[in-house]
Amino acid sequence: MNKSENMNCKNTHKNILSYIEENLSSKQKAEFENHIQGCDECMQLYSQLKNTYGIIKKEKSKTTDDFYFTRLQNKIEQNKKPKEFSISQLFSTNTISLAIAAMLIVITAFTGIFIGLNLNNSENYFSEESTREDKIEAVKNEYYMTAINEESIEYFILTSNQNQ
Repeated sequence: MNKSENMNCKNTHKNILSYIEENLSSKQKAEFENHIQGCDECMQLYSQLKNTYGIIKKEKSKTTDDFYFTRLQNKIEQNKKPKEFSISQLFSTNTISLAIAAMLIVITAFTGIFIGLNLNNSENYFSEESTREDKIEAVKNEYYMTAINEESIEYFILTSNQNQ
């Protein structure tokens, strides 16, 4: 490519968009067409720009629905309004599971308090006020059978094994 052709390519590059938009004079248009028919580089650039320009023009020409923005604005305003309470929301799965969890927590707390109060009120065999003899008597009554307490279960088990 010589210097005059290079200058011609620069002019062609400058005029590609004008040619696509049909803003060239008839003389410039003829020179442009003659050059791109003989120059592969300029023809390739022209083809690429023409395709790109066509895509952009096609996107610009797309029309939107006249009422699209009105409908969109109405939906936005509806979402801004506070939602009304309904009975079905009260009995939704999330509400019921939350209520059950809260009831279980309350029942557990009251059960723990009740057990704690009963432990404090129950008879403590090993309190500091009792004497040594009272402690021994308490353990004996708790773990060993006395004459007052009949040994019916033990007696039954022992005698039933001997009878067989």
